[in-house]
Amino acid sequence: MRVVEVTVLGKPYELTFSNRVLMRIEKDKLDMDTTEGNLTLLSAMMEAGDKLARLEGREGRGFLTVDELADLLTPGDIIALGRAMQEAQTGDRNVEAVDDPKNAEETQPAE
Repeated sequence: MRVVEVTVLGKPYELTFSNRVLMRIEKDKLDMDTTEGNLTLLSAMMEAGDKLARLEGREGRGFLTVDELADLLTPGDIIALGRAMQEAQTGDRNVEAVDDPKNAEETQPAE
């Protein structure tokens, strides 16, 4: 996963694109051609970034809800943040827990 930092009204937030975000897109059947779809995706990516930071032992930066983002951002802001959202989706950052599972010896593929 890739972590991308964005700033909203001077406060930094981390975005990441995880399976949890994909599940949210599928569950809500988000239409990414709408403002609501983009704000929902942004909020979900902020929440995933906050959760990942805490799982990695870092201090989470929190996240904004869809309603908060709708009140705080202009349409131009959403377009600018869209670039960061795309970068988080296409990036590739390894997570140590996946690279070094505790039971790696027991879960090796059969030869």
